[in-house]
Amino acid sequence: MLRRMLLVACSVLLFGCASTVHVQKNSGATDQTVNGVKGFSELDLEAANAWLDAYIENASAEDFCSLGYAYHALKKYKEAILCYSNALLLDSKYVDAFIRRGEVYYDLDDYEEAFINFHQALKLDPSNSKMYFYRGNTLYMMKRYESALADYNKVLELNDDYIELRQNRAAVCYELGKYEEALADLNAILAIEPDNAETLNDRRYVYQKLGILPGPGEK
Repeated sequence: MLRRMLLVACSVLLFGCASTVHVQKNSGATDQTVNGVKGFSELDLEAANAWLDAYIENASAEDFCSLGYAYHALKKYKEAILCYSNALLLDSKYVDAFIRRGEVYYDLDDYEEAFINFHQALKLDPSNSKMYFYRGNTLYMMKRYESALADYNKVLELNDDYIELRQNRAAVCYELGKYEEALADLNAILAIEPDNAETLNDRRYVYQKLGILPGPGEK
């Protein structure tokens, strides 16, 4: 059973009634204030399109990427993909265009195409820890759990650590039956946010798998 809900990015429950260890999804264009081409806002997309039509021959990869970002915020996914693809025709090594196009495919649940774009972004920028997180989330959705875990571990190797990462790594460890590792990540979250209700709930299910009773005073 799959149930979606909004969080800081989006979170998705990936387990049924027996467990609710959850994953934080990628944060895309719809979560942010969007500026379109040459400063046009998403509410003035028609003006941005008019600008692009008038100056199409001189439009840069960045211009197309900015317009694609505005389209994505408006959930005009086909138009956004076309803009990012045009940006890449002008600059085949434009990392941000691969990232943004990957986010659109991710929002469309086209995880194969999302993976291809995030993977290409990482080939061009292999030290980008956020891309390992995005690709790891995509691999999770593709049920490629070992590969997802490797990407989450890589984020930590690059000295980047945050609650969403720990939550997602706990979820993938749960899927792989690595309950002690899942528990370690959940405890790391609770050390920072001791009243995090979702994480406390997740830990109860991991405790059940390990045959552990909550300690005195534990929620």
